[in-house]
Formats: sequence, C-alpha cells, structure tokens
Amino acid sequence: MISLYTLVAIAFTFFLALAASWAVLVPFFSAEEVSARSLETGDTQMAGLLARKETIFGNIVELEHDYLVNKIDKEVYQSNKELLTKEAAECLAEIDKATA
Repeated sequence: MISLYTLVAIAFTFFLALAASWAVLVPFFSAEEVSARSLETGDTQMAGLLARKETIFGNIVELEHDYLVNKIDKEVYQSNKELLTKEAAECLAEIDKATA
C-alpha cells in the first residue's frame, strides 16, 4: 500500500514538472503568434529579429544544459553565456526599437 507521504510527494513532483514545463513552453507559443502576425503584415525584418531571438535563447538553454551535464568547463560556460547574453540584449533592443 502506498503511504500518504508518497502520494503527496508524487503529486508535488507532478505539479512542479507541470509548472516548469509551462514556464519553458509559453514563450515559444507567444513568440510564434507575434512572428506569424509579422509575416502576415509583410514585416520580414521583425520576423528575422524574432527568429534570431529564438535562436539565441535556444543556444543559451543548450549551453546551460551542456554545463549542467559537465560537457563544458566553467570558464567556457561563463564566457559563452556572457557573449550570448550580450547578443540577446542587443537583439531585444532591436526588437523594441522596431516596435516603437
């Protein structure tokens, strides 16, 4: 028989996984809506910026994963994270400028 503690732990883990999945997936769907609207209006520059943003954020996620599973050293992680963060900030600034 499964104890109450085990059931609570399973429920907590399920909801934690659900929340984490939601937090990771929501930005992808909202960006696709904006990207689709940009393409419909013929704004290819905005679509390019949004695609670049998604690529940069995907690279950051992949970099963090590689670091967490010890595929890369801390120094490599930090230098690449700094470069990608700077590139992401520049891209977001361009998107803000284009939407203003």
